[in-house]
Amino acid sequence: MKIHIVAGILVGYFNAAWSMVFVAAVLWGIVFCAFMLRSYKGRKEQYMDKLKSMGKEKPFGLSPRLAFYVNEFVSATGISYVIGMAVYAMKGAM
Repeated sequence: MKIHIVAGILVGYFNAAWSMVFVAAVLWGIVFCAFMLRSYKGRKEQYMDKLKSMGKEKPFGLSPRLAFYVNEFVSATGISYVIGMAVYAMKGAM
């Protein structure tokens, strides 16, 4: 998602240490999941309907709702971390 790329750019630009890029990316994942919990209920329902149509009862061995949030957390954290590390490396090279 585009918002994760923007978050990664901000994470990489505004942090002063490599370790803080990781911490900020994890915090972004938490904030994004909290935002998803409040705002995007339709997206969660689409995900659960897709799982039912594919015949998957327990993806990753978790309940479908928990699997949705794990998937969103991992994608938000991963994308923002990779982009943040790239931006941080470019910032240090300048």
